[in-house]
Amino acid sequence: MKRKLLFLLLPLIPIVIGIIFAIYYSIPRLEYIYSEEYNGYLVSYAYGDNKEYEIPSSYKGMNVVGFSTRAFYRHHNLERITFEKEENIRFIGRLSFSECENLKEISIRYASIIEKNAFALDFSLEKIELEAKNIGGSAFFECRSLNEVTLNMGVESIGSYAFGGCTSLKELQIPKSVYNIYDHAFNRSGLEVLNVPLSLSSNAYLKSLDYVKYY
Repeated sequence: MKRKLLFLLLPLIPIVIGIIFAIYYSIPRLEYIYSEEYNGYLVSYAYGDNKEYEIPSSYKGMNVVGFSTRAFYRHHNLERITFEKEENIRFIGRLSFSECENLKEISIRYASIIEKNAFALDFSLEKIELEAKNIGGSAFFECRSLNEVTLNMGVESIGSYAFGGCTSLKELQIPKSVYNIYDHAFNRSGLEVLNVPLSLSSNAYLKSLDYVKYY
């Protein structure tokens, strides 16, 4: 009898294990990885698919300083990221918020590095303020609702297609700290006015744009 019961239960074991894992991975929580370069922890992965996550200021007694590759990649329900201490955030990794099509609100003005495709295809993002030294290629590619971008002093480089496909973006002021804007940085955007410092007047890509105004 026991042997027969065991044979009946054996096929159910993988199903039960699968259910346990599904429940475990659906519980909203954050994982972290230590970064020697930034001397703190990066959010490495967000479990669950909540509308909102709060990023703590510290983990294991050290600052939480940013997001590693694909930390929130394809979190389709995500609408808002808040921080206990947003000034700690210095690094936004590649694809960390890419394809979060419902993300509306995040403040990353203190980040010094925004890597490639960090916010690509975030169709609902409307407003962003940056002072990152480097804004990577396609960082905000196809953020179609993005209509207000503030670039503060401190920004130095804007990568290819960084704001490509941002069709709601009509005007942008480039700060005097910027020394390089890569080809196609604003391709297929909605820009009508791009205010650029005279120091970039020799940039061949900018010369090809009919909406550039130098100051």
